[in-house]
Amino acid sequence: MVPSLLGLCMPGALLIWARTSGRRVAPMLALGALMVFQLQALPWLALGIGIAGLAAGTRRLWVTRWLSSTPFMRPLRVRRWAKHGWVSAVTSVGLGSLVKPTAPLRVTGVTDDGIYALWTLPLGVTATDVLREGESLAAFFDAPRLDITPVRPTLIALTWRWDEPLAASRELDPPTPGTVCLADGLTIGRDESGSDVVWSPLAPASHALLVGGTRSGKSIALQVALAQAAAMPDVVVVGIDPTGLLLAPFSNGPQGARLALGTASNSLADALELLRQLVDVDLADRLERLRESRADAIRETSAAHPLVLVVLEEYPAFLAACAADDTGSGRKPQERLRTRAEMYVQRLLAEGLKAGIVVILAAQRADADVLGGYRRDQMSTRLAFRLESADGWRMVFPASPEVAEVGATLAPGEGYFASPGRAIARVRGDFIDYAAYRDHVEQAMAWRRDHLSEIPI
Repeated sequence: MVPSLLGLCMPGALLIWARTSGRRVAPMLALGALMVFQLQALPWLALGIGIAGLAAGTRRLWVTRWLSSTPFMRPLRVRRWAKHGWVSAVTSVGLGSLVKPTAPLRVTGVTDDGIYALWTLPLGVTATDVLREGESLAAFFDAPRLDITPVRPTLIALTWRWDEPLAASRELDPPTPGTVCLADGLTIGRDESGSDVVWSPLAPASHALLVGGTRSGKSIALQVALAQAAAMPDVVVVGIDPTGLLLAPFSNGPQGARLALGTASNSLADALELLRQLVDVDLADRLERLRESRADAIRETSAAHPLVLVVLEEYPAFLAACAADDTGSGRKPQERLRTRAEMYVQRLLAEGLKAGIVVILAAQRADADVLGGYRRDQMSTRLAFRLESADGWRMVFPASPEVAEVGATLAPGEGYFASPGRAIARVRGDFIDYAAYRDHVEQAMAWRRDHLSEIPI
């Protein structure tokens, strides 16, 4: 009885061994030895070979149903495939070690949505090298995408994912005015893990730099952030907008006079007066209050003492308009609008955070002739959408050169975000239609007129 069962089952077992290990000679030798030493069970052995051959030949017809009906065996199959196939997979894309054996893939978790693993990098291989081959390695488990996260210089975390949080933008549901505050943060979108990406301007304190080419999603991201800020009683939005579109809905609020819209000469003069007031009046008064209260920074806000969010939309266009007006008016160097504007903005960037004045500066590129290294370094929260130039990416994320390789291929609304305490991450920004944004902000300004109109900055 035992020889008969052995002859019937062993061909199938040897076939599985050959498929999972990639070996061919050893299973064939084992089959030959079985035929020699089990002559009395030769008919059963022949039947087993026939059944195994039939199963192999018709595998495409039944394997999918078999896999779906045995989900409890998936972790075992994943770990077995990782054990036997990983070294060959990384070697085929040039990530294997030429000096000593390549470390195996250590699977740490298997769920319906992902496979989680750790891999020790071979000598001479960096996380950047693995990122470059991410698409090829995603195919190892037939996953649509692979998240690669450095843990240490020689260790990376790999996550094969079947969900697609970056596939489409999530529509923003604007909060009701008065129901949120600055401590809730401004939700920008989602990262590759599906988690919310939130910017908290004062925790820790940071100015924000927002860059992106035409129709990359930059303007939508500003609308998303400002729609939330408009509903926060402890946030006041002021700023300069050469187009007049982004900040126009705020003009009906209690601080409507603290907006400069357009590029006409009188608008540019209003912009300079706004910057002067922010520096010479608001910043000076707030710093004086800090000295009197023996504090070094404003860390908590309220409706009576709100955060001042200074929005500088299309900042390079604003500076260009100032320079053109300077030329047309023949101003002396010390009277030029551009020079004065750059000086005021530099003061706000250097001293504003401790006084609860935060700048959001938006531009299509962070060019050195517009921002300069010092001003750019003051903005430690950065959100970048599609940029055609690799140099543009390096100016925004100088410590992450790998993003420059994919930066020109990002879909609209897709970008990279980094903030103090948060490593750079690929994100998909939330979405709000301009008409809905305008309606929401106007409603929020009406609420402010009814409830907060008597509260000064």
